[in-house]
Amino acid sequence: MPVTKSTDSHLRKLGISDKYTIVKYDHEQCFYCKQLAQPYEDLSNREEFSDILFLQMSASENPVARHEVETKKMPFLSIYQQGILIDCGCVRSEKGMLRFLEKLRRAGKQKQESGLSHLPV
Repeated sequence: MPVTKSTDSHLRKLGISDKYTIVKYDHEQCFYCKQLAQPYEDLSNREEFSDILFLQMSASENPVARHEVETKKMPFLSIYQQGILIDCGCVRSEKGMLRFLEKLRRAGKQKQESGLSHLPV
């Protein structure tokens, strides 16, 4: 599934309805943001991640993301499961993005194994 450009208000609506969501916050003057744009797009099209919604947003949409991207000069990722934030942080490699995706998968498995996947959010 291709990367969808989004806004903070759009994320609030989408995140609750989608089981898994990853958001990459970028800034136009961020070197690593530009370097990781294509790998992020490639990950979004991999079959193993077809159940994950990949969003891309301007870091200016979120004060925490803006601060992190401007300070560390790296894209800021956040991962959600049914609208609940699982983790967030900066990455500077495809390997770093994969770690976030693996963490999202683990969170989903833990929720299913505990039987919580059937409870309302």
